[in-house]
Amino acid sequence: MNQTQNTPKAASLARRILLSKPFLIVVVVIVIYTLVGFFLAPYLVKRNLTNYTAEELGRQLSVDKLRVNPYALTLDISGLALKEADGSPILSFDRLFVNFELKSLFRWAWTFAEISLNRPLLHIDIRPDGVVNLAHLLEDAAALEPDTEDVPQPKSEKEAKPPRLYFERLALTDGQLKFADRSDPTPAEATFAPINLEIKDLTTIPELKGPETITATLPQGGTVEWKGEISLHPIASEGVFTLSNLRLATPWLFLQDEFNIEKPGGTVEVKARYRFMYAQKTPQLTVDQIQVLLSALSLRLRGSQEPSLALEKISLSDGQFNLASREFTVGHLDVARGKVAIGIGKDGRLNWENLVTMESIPKKRP
Repeated sequence: MNQTQNTPKAASLARRILLSKPFLIVVVVIVIYTLVGFFLAPYLVKRNLTNYTAEELGRQLSVDKLRVNPYALTLDISGLALKEADGSPILSFDRLFVNFELKSLFRWAWTFAEISLNRPLLHIDIRPDGVVNLAHLLEDAAALEPDTEDVPQPKSEKEAKPPRLYFERLALTDGQLKFADRSDPTPAEATFAPINLEIKDLTTIPELKGPETITATLPQGGTVEWKGEISLHPIASEGVFTLSNLRLATPWLFLQDEFNIEKPGGTVEVKARYRFMYAQKTPQLTVDQIQVLLSALSLRLRGSQEPSLALEKISLSDGQFNLASREFTVGHLDVARGKVAIGIGKDGRLNWENLVTMESIPKKRP
């Protein structure tokens, strides 16, 4: 009898709860939050981004897919491409994923579990007039910012603390950097790929820092690797930088109109440890344990059949640099099995006097 009597009471209570005003308000809020988060927000963000880029920056922006998950607090952008007004590429990527964490409420810092960027492609183009495309873009964006001269500024650096941010993981995979120089008579371009970066526990919370790594493959097989730590508050970094198997022919592509030499032979390897800090508006940088190895160097002046300079090895070790004193010291410098060819041309000048082309020498103003 008790169970029979309790059943109608329980059903009546449930009916009253389900039909109550507070419960209906909660349901409506959840439905609106779901619809706005999954459907309206992606549409508005995508439309505003493309409109802003076209109307304010005068450039083209396209996005294949933009998804927002209001419950997982994630943003997922696929197939983004930023182009100049004439259609020349600036930036593109396959996927950007951002995952915000509710633990921000307990850490008292805006916390991101992950920000990852897959297959980004950045084009840096020096135009025939000497203007860099990215510099022009930044100038256009800066022109849209409001004037801050009348805005009260913090009285001290203590009052100008950065917002508390915590990035558990930042990752860039399979990146590419395409660099082109069309300002010289002989255009040149090079692609640096793949570029991979992983940063963990990056934060503006004072005195917190974590280990990071960056790797990149240079044209013709060279590699760049960095391992170290970064702190955002204070701004500081220390680590080890390594450059391996950089072929001199790569930078020559961009300097061939300034130097009167054929494509050089040889490779460069560099390794150094550094410490950097920015405090009281003053950068502090020290670099030590600098090691440089130049192997199989061969330089041949244009028109010459034989190398004008050939060295089997140049080795520099125990180098040090201090930005404050602007001093660079070398512990050891070794040169092995070298040959220098010196001749006099028909114009009576030494061949080495023609190393730099006359067009690249700045003219004196009257």
